[in-house]
Amino acid sequence: MVELPWPFMFPDQNPIKNVWQLLKIKISKKKIKTTRRLRVELAKKWNWLPVQLAKNLVSSIDRRVATLIESGGDFTIY
Repeated sequence: MVELPWPFMFPDQNPIKNVWQLLKIKISKKKIKTTRRLRVELAKKWNWLPVQLAKNLVSSIDRRVATLIESGGDFTIY
């Protein structure tokens, strides 16, 4: 296991945030009035997400960390 230097203060680089943002965009056009319906819609959209999206997000971790270190823990494009 390779240990990476990690800035003391850094923005959250968790790729799941990208997925939640995508889901938010996809369901924001719907008129959802109950939490039950929200859960149903989220589950439906979640299941339609391509597997390649997950692979791309996971494979981006090294680049995310490297960019974060280069920026000294400041804002990055991710």
